[in-house]
This record gives sequence, structure tokens and C-alpha cells, in this order.
Amino acid sequence: VPKTGSDKRHVIVDSSYPPGNGVNDSIPKNIYRGEYVKVKLPTVPDIVDGIRRVKAQYPDNKVEGFKLDLGRYYRNLPTCPWDWPKQGIRWRGKIYIDTAWSFGVRSAVQAAQRTTNGINFAYTNHECSDHENAIREALGIPDSITDDQIKNWESAQELFNYIDDFIGISPDFLSHIQWDRLQELVIKFGFELSKTSGH
Repeated sequence: VPKTGSDKRHVIVDSSYPPGNGVNDSIPKNIYRGEYVKVKLPTVPDIVDGIRRVKAQYPDNKVEGFKLDLGRYYRNLPTCPWDWPKQGIRWRGKIYIDTAWSFGVRSAVQAAQRTTNGINFAYTNHECSDHENAIREALGIPDSITDDQIKNWESAQELFNYIDDFIGISPDFLSHIQWDRLQELVIKFGFELSKTSGH
């Protein structure tokens, strides 16, 4: 189908066809490795709460947001090779085997969200640190306050991921640093950035 605002196309596979005998009929809902796991996506109230937390932490500073989209995200998530025979498409007398997730497969959203959850975890635990000097300079903190004390003041990064999109909330003096670090991390994981990414 045509992609809005572009000459490119989305490939959407009707994995529920034929009814009762489609690929999705053999994929249980909300199950991951035999356990019930419901996908939880962030909501607008979640993001508003994040803005409030950052403002409470830095009341005298402007709060900024940044947004990052992943390009061709589903195409960069390979599926299990055992599933490839189920992902065949017959077109004009030929059979094409898809080796990546596609729109229309019931478990694709869970796989996609779990992957960006992993990126978010790596970012908030490793990439949003070492801000002590930036915080000291921005807030005029004297040298009598140690870097460890400043590190304890800084709250966890407010970063939300919604399938292939990231939204970050940060005080103005840290937002550019965190946005750059998130882009670098995403590229390290092997994903490409969408041209619509912004700060």
C-alpha cells in the first residue's frame, strides 16, 4: 500500500488469511516463551508525568524533549529461521521467503517493543551517566559538592519507547547530550535512523 507522504510503499501481509488457517491462528496472543506477557506501550499521561518529574528535579530550567524514529525498523528484525517457510509469499508464479518481521504478524509488535525496551534499558543504565560536569556548570554548584553527590541527585533518564519511536524528556542543558548519545547507541545496535528524527 502507498506510504503517506512518500513514494515508497508499506508491505502489509494478511497473516490471518485464510480464516482459521492463517499464520496468526497458530500464534497465541500475549505469550512469550510460554509465559503470559502483555505488551505495554507508553501513553500521553506517561510522558506528561515524565515532564513533571524533570521539572520538579530542575525547577529553574527549561524542559526540552527529543524524538528519535528508527527507519525500516521491522526490516531490521530477523525472525527465527524455522519460521521462514511460513513467511512465503506467492507472487506472479514465484515464491518469495521473508526473513524479517512484517506488518500483519501477530507477534511482530511484541518483538519490536521488546527490542526497543532493550535499547531503552541499555541507554538509561549506561548512556545517561557522566553528566556531573554539565550539571555543576549549569546549576553553579560549588566544588565542595562531590561528583558522587551530583550523580545521586540526577534522576533516571525519562526516555519512552513506542515500538520504533523514542521520546526523551530532559532539562535544556542535558537534552542535546542525551539526544546525541541515544543516536550513537541506536547506530551501535545496527539500526538506521529515520529522516524524521528531531530535537
